[in-house]
This record gives sequence, structure tokens and C-alpha cells, in this order.
Amino acid sequence: MYYSLSLSELPLIKRFYSVTRTTVWQIAEREHLLIYIKKGRCAVSANGTEYILEEGDVFYIPAETAYVRRPIDNIECSMVYIHFTTSSRAAQEEPEDLVRALDRLKLKLDTEILSGENDISLPNTICLQSKSTIADRERFEELLSGINLYSENRMFLCGLQSSISLCGILLILSQNALDTLLTDTGIRDSRPVPVKLKRALGYIARNYSAPISLNDLAAYCSVSRQQMIRYFRAALNTTPLQYITEYKMSRAKEMLFNHPQLTIKEIASELGYDNQHYFSRVFIRTCGETPSHYRYRTINYSKIARQAHPQPRP
Repeated sequence: MYYSLSLSELPLIKRFYSVTRTTVWQIAEREHLLIYIKKGRCAVSANGTEYILEEGDVFYIPAETAYVRRPIDNIECSMVYIHFTTSSRAAQEEPEDLVRALDRLKLKLDTEILSGENDISLPNTICLQSKSTIADRERFEELLSGINLYSENRMFLCGLQSSISLCGILLILSQNALDTLLTDTGIRDSRPVPVKLKRALGYIARNYSAPISLNDLAAYCSVSRQQMIRYFRAALNTTPLQYITEYKMSRAKEMLFNHPQLTIKEIASELGYDNQHYFSRVFIRTCGETPSHYRYRTINYSKIARQAHPQPRP
């Protein structure tokens, strides 16, 4: 199972400890959880699937997800537990959707670079698998050793150092997940992207603050409307107008989160929508919630998560 997780803020480690157990444990944690198997083996069940974890495996469990850990053949299992919170919730993803998202992201970044875009939008989202096997255990355990929630000599730096070490761990896990994803699906980006499509995407990136029609794109790229539609469907599995809407809504999310001083009406105007109510309807249709609710949820989720009371240790 795959998950996407935004790291728009540094993750905050709530608890970090080692345990050796032969007992059954069942709980739903309030925080995200990483379980690293140092020695032995055990079984973990989550979301209806059971996984056998061996030495060197890491298991990721999103916040508020129930799981069961049980021993195998009553053999002791030594584990490291990391409980942490982030500024957003993890989203469960289908492998095919992730592959399409990666393809679209690569094309978008290539287009922004080729079009001379000054403000290139780099993603801050990682991809995690439920189960991951660590190849470079020495590097992984070096990062683990950088997590220290209390030190008399470095009290003011412990939290920051621990968060940075956790980011390194999450990046290793994300790279593992992406490598597995691309290998399992046999993705090889061998087809050249049409120059006309890159021109169209560059045009959208530069002019998203104004209304953009299919006629505008076709005229700018000197192709017919139907040819432009074929370009988008072949490379991105969407239509030009759907892409424009999704692009504008992604910019809307950035503005809602990063510029709380802007009103919904001002953000709508920045994105080329004269009617605030129409903009809100488009946002709801695309994102599944109102702009106001999205802003409240994303800005306040981190505060809510950090106020959660710690659960008993397993």
C-alpha cells in the first residue's frame, strides 16, 4: 500500500524508543508511526493486510490507523518506534495514480524549466510504502542515532536535530517506495513529449492568473483544438480545460495556506475568476471541500496534532 505525505513543515517527533517483545499489541495511534525491525521478526496487520517483517524492515502506519502486531513462533523481536506528527494527513494512493502523478510532475517541471519560469514550484510531498526494506542499514541507523529528544547539553537543539534526522529517514523510505513503484509497474519514459504540449504547459504556467480557453492554447501553439486535446489526452490522460482548472486549484491551495491574509475573493481574482462564488464551486468540485474549510484544516491540523495526548507505549 502506498501513501503520499506533505512535508510543508518539519515533522515533529513525539516519542522515540526501542522495545523487545513477544506479546500481541493492538492500537490506533494518534500520530504517524514508523517501526524499524532491528532483530528478529514479527507480523503486523493494518488495513486488512498482514505483513511479515524481518530484520532491516521498516513499517509505516498513518496516524489514527488501527494495527495489530503479533509475534512469530514466540520469538523475541527487537524494534525501534518513532511516533511523529506532520502538518497534513497521509493520503492513501493507488500505484497507477502515483505513476500518472509522477509523469505529470516531471512534465510540468521540465516545461517550467524550458519556458524560463522564474518561480519553479518544487514539490514537498514524499511517497511511503507500508513495508520497506532498508538496503543501507548503516546509513539508516546513523540517522536513527541523530534522534535525541533530550540532552542536557543541547536542550535547544534536540527537537530540530531530531526532526532533521527524521526527514533523512523519510527521504530514504520515499526513494525506496518510488524505486519499487517504477520497477513494479515497468515505467520507462521513452516517449518524447511533443514540443507543442510543452509550449502549452508553459503558457498555462505563465498566464494562470488570467482566463485561459482552449482557443487561446491552440492559437498560441499553432495547432487545431482537436490536436491540442489529443496532446493532453496522450501525455497526461486529461483534457486541456481540466488541466487548466487543476493547475489553478493547486495554486489556490498554495495561496490559501501560505497567504492567510488574502480573502477568498482576492484569491479568486488572482486566478482569473471574476465571480467568487463560481470559484468556490470549482474548488469544491475539484478538491472536495470549500476554500475556507481547506484553509482552516491545513493551517490548524498541525496545532491540533501537536496537542494530542501521548498514547501508552507498546
